[in-house]
Amino acid sequence: MQSSPVVVIGGANVDIGAKPYDRLLEKDSAPGRTTFSLGGVGRNIAHNLSLLGAEVSLLSAVGDDMNGSFILNGCNECGIRTDAVLRCPDLETSSYLFISDEHGEMQLAISDMEICNRITPEYLQAHKDLLLSASVVVADCNIPRRSLQWLAETVTAPLFVDPVSTAKAERARPILSRIHTIKPNRLEAEILSGVPIHSIEDAKTAAGVLLYNGVQHVFLSLSEDGIVAATKEKAMHLPSPASLVLDTTGCGDAFMAALVWALLKDLPLSESAGAALTAASIAMESPFTISENMSEEALLGRMHTKNEK
Repeated sequence: MQSSPVVVIGGANVDIGAKPYDRLLEKDSAPGRTTFSLGGVGRNIAHNLSLLGAEVSLLSAVGDDMNGSFILNGCNECGIRTDAVLRCPDLETSSYLFISDEHGEMQLAISDMEICNRITPEYLQAHKDLLLSASVVVADCNIPRRSLQWLAETVTAPLFVDPVSTAKAERARPILSRIHTIKPNRLEAEILSGVPIHSIEDAKTAAGVLLYNGVQHVFLSLSEDGIVAATKEKAMHLPSPASLVLDTTGCGDAFMAALVWALLKDLPLSESAGAALTAASIAMESPFTISENMSEEALLGRMHTKNEK
């Protein structure tokens, strides 16, 4: 797909999910289904990219434990290079525990990501040659602020950043001028821009602030209200496609992977946004964090069908 790899830096963890069969009741147990799977924003983006046909290398940290081996073996099976992943014998592999409602919408989550603090500038420096050979570099804000700063000052490829959460989005603020593409949701965009978002026009204003601060491309997710995609030249709103929602976990990771795929394909802003929304819809139709139906063929097929309508 490309002559140089996409390098993804970020969290790799085990996801433990739960979804009730009926309505959740506060302070009560509910019959439902639990899942145990590979996760982590960075790892999920890398997995989706591999399914979309990209050559991908992962920079992350895992413990020298069963879950760490589970992650590394799973990554290798799906085509992600993990030879540069750091193993930390003194820390446990990170985990992410989430509870969805009966509709698949995440209601509560706890992430144990302490090990991501080991993704230091010194660790990244040890893999500088790999990073400088990348076609695209993707970082999630699970990694320390100073590591994001090192990436911004060092890499020459387009830098994509996923804010991850409201608690971690601030880590991206000092490097906005070095970011090629950022993918915040409504709350993360409010934090980074200082603009309260209550409407599509508010979202465009928030995107404009991020662009003024140096970001080249903004794809602001508004959940069921679609997305605002913007560059300094144009801004547009695209509604979310109608989809069967089984689980929204992992949709943002598929969205980001499709944005990278679109850049590698040299697609314009509108088609990049369409590809990202399409990938997210494929993801939410699966009960798993990574859709078993994700592929370049499926993505292109849905985009082509949509354009014909």
